[in-house]
Amino acid sequence: LQGVELGSGRVLEARRGDKEFWDIALKSQWIIVEVELMARPNRLLRITQVAKPTNVLFGAESADGAQPLQQQELWTQTAPFMLFEVDAQKVRFRHATYLPEGSAEISNEVDIGPLEQLFLTLCQPEEQDFVDSVADGHTAIPFNIAATQFIYSYYLRNLEGGTINAEIYVDRWMEPQETTRALYESIHSVYGGRTILRYRRLPDGSAMTALDLLLDKNRQAEYSQLLVKLGITEAFLHLGKYPMKLDPVKIVPTEEFWSRNSSKLPSLPEGPTA
Repeated sequence: LQGVELGSGRVLEARRGDKEFWDIALKSQWIIVEVELMARPNRLLRITQVAKPTNVLFGAESADGAQPLQQQELWTQTAPFMLFEVDAQKVRFRHATYLPEGSAEISNEVDIGPLEQLFLTLCQPEEQDFVDSVADGHTAIPFNIAATQFIYSYYLRNLEGGTINAEIYVDRWMEPQETTRALYESIHSVYGGRTILRYRRLPDGSAMTALDLLLDKNRQAEYSQLLVKLGITEAFLHLGKYPMKLDPVKIVPTEEFWSRNSSKLPSLPEGPTA
């Protein structure tokens, strides 16, 4: 990025990974005058989803309920992304693994049009295995939403004060088994809704976790209290989603959150690429 500072006229350039990058990108005293983008070759992924009923994972019906999620930890070292969705009925786990370079063409990726997308949103099978590219594999096929849940969450709940969709970022790894169980027992088995845990492992070995939640607007305090129990004291909210109340969790300003984590994010390669 190249930016000009208001008042001083100072011109500054910074690449992703530089400490000034997020200042130029996000602070109001900077005007961005130039953006340089670099592309990387697209890669194909095999994306797999499995689903486990909550009464099997967490309930009395399970003799080894922790095991299915613990087994998924094997993927965390290499998966470009992985997600856990937890609601009152099931936990769904989705992860991606790279296909060997040259083993398939980009034209082999799944091709889903608008009508198929709608159908899969409402009626997709819980177990999935498909090939897609890095570019859009993360959101190619949405998590399953039953038709009754769709109507209830997005329409009828508005008569009761509304359902919110917020996303909370924390700069730490939230252990999947502990977190999904806590979300199920304290929130979703009691108040409905769902949370999708989005994990990204960073080059220095640390990680970031995002909690994408759909929840009764009147249950924000209960959700915040659960975060505190899970050891979360600071977080950042997705700017394009609901401005959720997180007290007593501190909401960190945008530029502060990303600036202090910029050293963990991968830098762009020097020089032009594809």
